[in-house]
Amino acid sequence: MTPQQYNEAVQSGVVLVDFYSDSCGPCRMLNPILGQLENVSVVKVNVGDSPELSAEHGIHAVPTLKFYKNGAEQSTLLGLQSKERLQSQIDALNAG
Repeated sequence: MTPQQYNEAVQSGVVLVDFYSDSCGPCRMLNPILGQLENVSVVKVNVGDSPELSAEHGIHAVPTLKFYKNGAEQSTLLGLQSKERLQSQIDALNAG
């Protein structure tokens, strides 16, 4: 993913960006949870395939989850998260 594609992907609505690695166990555990979330666009960025983008966004560990609303970064979570915690964060962004 290029920086331009990334910027376009986070411009509209509530977006959750998952910075992950194929070799990361918690990343693989998080994947089915992301598929169950509602009212959010999920963008996946493989840190191995996009090292420049990862560096630009200060990614030092995976999974790193970044939340955006209409192009503005709102928050970041590190590590494996529960569906409930992620959905709560998404619902708060959609309500605000």
